[in-house]
Amino acid sequence: DKTYRTTVPTWVAQDENGEEAELEVAPTDLMAVAAAVLVVVADWQTGHADPFLNNVIALSIACELLEAISLESYVTAVAVSVGLLTYDYLAVFKTVGLANVISGVSSAGGTGDSIMVSVAKQVSGPLKIIFPSSNPNATYPFSILGLGDIVVPALTTSLCLRVDKALQVEGKREATPGARPLFLSAIAGYALGLVLTVVGFNATQSAQPALIYICPSIIVLTSVTALVRREFGSLL
Repeated sequence: DKTYRTTVPTWVAQDENGEEAELEVAPTDLMAVAAAVLVVVADWQTGHADPFLNNVIALSIACELLEAISLESYVTAVAVSVGLLTYDYLAVFKTVGLANVISGVSSAGGTGDSIMVSVAKQVSGPLKIIFPSSNPNATYPFSILGLGDIVVPALTTSLCLRVDKALQVEGKREATPGARPLFLSAIAGYALGLVLTVVGFNATQSAQPALIYICPSIIVLTSVTALVRREFGSLL
């Protein structure tokens, strides 16, 4: 592919010697920048109110986060997942009505939204994925999936994919094209977690912290897969 070379001022980027950095730009890079500018301008023009544009920007942020962050061990992945799902649980279930108290709105019996739900509803920005609500009588017309509900499980999922590849490269597993059992079990765990989240919401008609369903599902399925394949030591 054809690329263009240019230099950028030192206040933008520097090379290892502190001089002007040389930048290689491909036509696809220019197209990506143009598309990004169009999406951002369109989102600004609509007052951050268009669900599609919000989701495009939010997913782009999630992808950038996954490129910048990676976990080095399964133990770390489990620890991060457990810590954040605990926070998610407390923020959703143990702060019900507190948002009203903080805002000065009285609520009988400690009812109302939790801090987490209140922030998710009120913050206008690409910090969440928005779907039309399946409940026509809902006071809030959208279902919400936070970026954390995507990025945190994806960190474990990407780790499983790296372990799959490493086992094949090291010769500890037959190099079968497309064979990614740990990665696929993590994907299945994520799908199962989302289904359980929806079931929990429909059963209680209240907001559910998705991570308390997603993280255990991924951990259980990937661990069972590794144990069955006698690869749990390699996974750790």
